[in-house]
Amino acid sequence: MGDIWKRQAADQVIPGSRRLAKPNALMFFHIPLAESYSAPDLDPKTGRALDRGISDLEEPGAAKRQAVLPQGPASGIRKRPSCWWPYPRITENCRRVKGIWLCFGGGGSYSGYGKIGFDRRFRIYDISDYGETIRTYKRTEHDEIVDDMILAGRGAPSPYEGVV
Repeated sequence: MGDIWKRQAADQVIPGSRRLAKPNALMFFHIPLAESYSAPDLDPKTGRALDRGISDLEEPGAAKRQAVLPQGPASGIRKRPSCWWPYPRITENCRRVKGIWLCFGGGGSYSGYGKIGFDRRFRIYDISDYGETIRTYKRTEHDEIVDDMILAGRGAPSPYEGVV
């Protein structure tokens, strides 16, 4: 069949084009992946790290210690442990790692997430141009828009060119 997928370009929508490109996609996780704490990509145009927002609100690397517990008779575990896990609940940055944007929600709940002096916020995703453009920002409890940025499409950082 061959490889019909081409590398996605920042300005992928081209009138009259007949090529197929990998579509943009979003995935949502409750507990962040350990890669969320990896070194961010650098923007080739500016040399700056592609990491926007506040990433040090909580103990760093909590997700790295997150482990999947073995189940079944061989594991010796007969009942589930406590439901409290040490993972970030108010971290709110967006970081690109090896071409993948990893964005935190920002602690939008009043039911246990929070920190004194930190306005609650929640992340918005604006998907337009038939999925070709993905924009994200956070809106605080005081109706302020924070860290407005384009993740994919025109105006986004250059595509990742490194080794995955």
